[in-house]
Formats: sequence, C-alpha cells, structure tokens
Amino acid sequence: MGDPVIIAIVAGAGVVIVLSILGRIWQTLRGSGRSHLGSQVRSIQKTMEARRRQLEQLSLKIETTSSTATIAGYEIVRQIEAVFTEGHPTPPAAVIALKAEAAIRGANAIVNLTTVRPPSGKCTAQGDAVVVRPKPSDEIDAIIYPAAPTPPIEPEPPHPPRIPPKKSAPLLPPPDDGKD
Repeated sequence: MGDPVIIAIVAGAGVVIVLSILGRIWQTLRGSGRSHLGSQVRSIQKTMEARRRQLEQLSLKIETTSSTATIAGYEIVRQIEAVFTEGHPTPPAAVIALKAEAAIRGANAIVNLTTVRPPSGKCTAQGDAVVVRPKPSDEIDAIIYPAAPTPPIEPEPPHPPRIPPKKSAPLLPPPDDGKD
C-alpha cells in the first residue's frame, strides 16, 4: 500500500480540507440567519413606529381633556362610552393611546381622565369619551367674569376744618449774649 507517512499526510490534508469546507458552510448559514433576524427586527420596528404615528394622528382629533366631569368653556353634547388602555411605558404614552381610542369611537374630548402607574411599571389610562361643543361666548364671559353686586357708595364724611398748628416754645433756651 504505501508509505505510512504519506498516508498520514494525505489523511491530515483531507481532514483539513473537510473541516475548512464545513467551517465555510457554518459561517454562511450563521451569517444569513443573522441578516434574516436583523431584517425581522427592522420590520417590527418600522411597524411599531407606524403604529405610534397613527396613534398620534388619531389623538390630535381630541380637542380637550379634563380630569373632572366638566370642561371649562365647553358643553357635553353626548357621552359615548368609557375608554381604557394599559401596558404603556409612560403616562403620556397611555394618554395618547387613550385619546386615539376615544377618537376611533367618534369622540372629540375625554372627561374624568386618570392615569395610573402600578408596581408592574406599565401605565394605564382611563376616561369617558364624549362629544363637546364650545359654549357661546356670552355664557363663557358670564362664567369667567361673573357680575358681582356693587356695594352702595356712601358719601364721604365732611373733612373737619383745618386748624393751624400751635407755635411751640423752642426746646433750647435763647443763647446767652454774655451781658450779665
């Protein structure tokens, strides 16, 4: 058969060739997997950004919000329904999502708005979706500037006559002119 040294060298070269081919295949598969994963992540990020922009656009349809049952300068025309959202990273993000939910239901305002950050860290917001319209300006003026009753004006009492002040004696004796 041949020299055992030559057989060992050929076998070693064959093992090196096979290992380098397998290493190249492994790198190719690993690299394509990463690029595929990266494209999935980018796709999800684009979708989330588009959803965030859509929520912000919808939230702009809400004219005003209030933490009470009324809104100054507006009258509630119709109450639509209670809205609720949860699982947001910050209270402002929860309010934006709540405004979008109310706008989808046809509201232009939210009353009784509350936000909560529970121990889990995810924020919630809730409120009542309503349709409002501005009050006429004379009603607003009556609310802002209520007509206060004016007190009766009493005549001023007459001033007492002015008495000139009395001349008082000087505090120091007159100077001594030295003739005694």
